[in-house]
Amino acid sequence: MAATLSTVDAILKDDYKEYLDNLNEANFILSQVETRKDTVQGRIARHAVHLGRSSGVGARAESGTLPTAANQSYATVPVPVRYVYGRIQLSGPTIKQAVTDRGAFIDALDAEMEGIKKDAMKDVNRQLWGTSNGVIAQCGTTSSSTTVVLATTTGTTALRQLFFDGGMVVDIGTVLRPPPWRRPVPSPLWTRRTRRSPSRVLASRPRRATSCSAPEPVEPRATPVSPVTARSS
Repeated sequence: MAATLSTVDAILKDDYKEYLDNLNEANFILSQVETRKDTVQGRIARHAVHLGRSSGVGARAESGTLPTAANQSYATVPVPVRYVYGRIQLSGPTIKQAVTDRGAFIDALDAEMEGIKKDAMKDVNRQLWGTSNGVIAQCGTTSSSTTVVLATTTGTTALRQLFFDGGMVVDIGTVLRPPPWRRPVPSPLWTRRTRRSPSRVLASRPRRATSCSAPEPVEPRATPVSPVTARSS
């Protein structure tokens, strides 16, 4: 009897190729904005901005009347400080075993760190597309707990803010009454109580960590909604 793929299956190997990233990491708005790193101290940063050109230019005939003089326009713009947090979590065995080419395609810890940075910039890009209130789209009449029907007025600008590759957690609420986890919360500082005065709380210096983390939400999140299931009514 001739040997076949079925009879030699136990000795065949899998030929693993290189790791491929299948996500679109482009951030169009951020790529059009000139950025620079700076440190802000105090309440806000203020910049002097050149906003307008002079209209005192124009083509004239020989000995014609020159254009009326005008001027450049400037403004002082306040820039408030905003924070974007990212959080990752890996188990000890994962960090230990998914670390070399022999054990994994890529280092799990490095992949999570690099991935959360890209995802944070992706969300900043979404915020720049938005209206400064966190609104992505307006919901229409919805009767299902797993499918959210968008309002018929939803345009392409709102759709650009969705993660079309899935995995986006969407909070459902209103601008006047947002979900509890979007309301202001105290800074994530380590605290301790003194024995002399149980009601007195002292904030100690934050401990150094390998990653940033936001405070835990006080209530469970809404059911994640995949943009694939959202449709216009």
